[in-house]
Amino acid sequence: MEQALVDGLLASPIYQAHKARFGARAVDDDTVRAVVSILVAHSGRAHRDTVAAAAGIPVPSLKNTLTVLRRHLNVEGYAVLSMDVDEVTVVLDLPLLRQQFLDEAAG
Repeated sequence: MEQALVDGLLASPIYQAHKARFGARAVDDDTVRAVVSILVAHSGRAHRDTVAAAAGIPVPSLKNTLTVLRRHLNVEGYAVLSMDVDEVTVVLDLPLLRQQFLDEAAG
């Protein structure tokens, strides 16, 4: 299920359109796959250190990566990807991710 969700996201025309807006500044697909996969594996919530390690990103650089990735994923102002109020937990709203990218692609 995790693999299908990530593959569906990366293939989504909506995701591809949002990503294209950033050109060379876009987050590469391997990083997106790693970040989304670790969050899916942890039911949508993981410590930033866990996310950084899974994506092979130094923890100090994770904030910038997540900022750009939020712009790819947060369609129409909906918070698909966010930081918890504790400032250390990365949150992926799995139902919203499916709705924004997979349901739309199918419809």
